[in-house]
Amino acid sequence: MSNKNLITVNPTAGSKLRKKVYIYDNNKEFIKSYDSVGIAVKELHISSETIKKYLNTNKLYKDKYFYSELQ
Repeated sequence: MSNKNLITVNPTAGSKLRKKVYIYDNNKEFIKSYDSVGIAVKELHISSETIKKYLNTNKLYKDKYFYSELQ
């Protein structure tokens, strides 16, 4: 059998994995969740690098905690 007619399909090609972002205040009270880092960036007006830097670190950024899972 010749391989020249085979087509490989990558189901994740062209799609991005989305990571939920959960925001908590400085008392660790839940504020809001976002379906992706990109949505959080747009609504919070901060960079994705900042969110990723503080995500799941238990460090405050402007009186907020950022997590990828409910706490």
